[in-house]
Amino acid sequence: MSCDSGPPANANRAVIAHDLRHDLTRLGLTTGDAVFVHASLSAIGYVVGGARTVIEALQTVVGPEGLIAMPGFTQESYPPELRDPPPQSQFWEAIRETTPPYDPALTPTTGMGAIAEAFRVWPGVRRSGHPDVSVCAWGAGAEALTAAHALDFACGPGTPLGVWGARPESKILLLGVGWNRCSLLHTAETQTPHRRLKTLMCRMVGEDGTPFWRESYDVGDDLGRFFPACGAAFEATGGVTRQTVGAAEARLFHSAALMAFATPWLEAALKGASDESL
Repeated sequence: MSCDSGPPANANRAVIAHDLRHDLTRLGLTTGDAVFVHASLSAIGYVVGGARTVIEALQTVVGPEGLIAMPGFTQESYPPELRDPPPQSQFWEAIRETTPPYDPALTPTTGMGAIAEAFRVWPGVRRSGHPDVSVCAWGAGAEALTAAHALDFACGPGTPLGVWGARPESKILLLGVGWNRCSLLHTAETQTPHRRLKTLMCRMVGEDGTPFWRESYDVGDDLGRFFPACGAAFEATGGVTRQTVGAAEARLFHSAALMAFATPWLEAALKGASDESL
């Protein structure tokens, strides 16, 4: 599902760069911040200059000493029934044989929205090497953040999101999107004993340049089952700042605070669901 689904929240409002900088600052972003952004361009309204204006506003607010990260997630996994919508089964073998392997420079994002896709190709942006759940980053520390990315449990330890969740100063910005888009909740679930599991096949390139499929393991998709309720419970603690940015509802919070809350919350919810199924 795309972050940019549905009509603009306020199609008649023209949002300019100054508006965005003012709103982001009022929300709590400041010079030197490290912020992981999940965003919907359409939710902000009619942005003059589109995704470019949003990215430039974020860069101006945090400055070159700040760090901006966004999801570079793709949908090149196998089997094809995991895709939305899935292709007809008679095409699966052709898909298996002809899917291009992951290339950080060439593989586009899937379903991440116009802002994340524009950010992926932005000058100076670094992208991690995970073929399905890559992270893009710009600014101070971008190269270090994206240098290593474990293939299994792509939001857990040894991954950019795992690092992000462990840094007390790092922030998360949900800009016109809900808690179902907060990837750090996958990081929290990775740490729980009752985490849900799924198996993927990722298309990669071997040392000899030959494409191949490699099996990987990760937490299962939430599909709105627990993450929205977890996010709402976290908001009730007072740990989230909410303001409008353009016409979009925006949430800003510290990543480590969410991790500290969400990990035990999700463990209790997942354990309860597991016990009910016995």
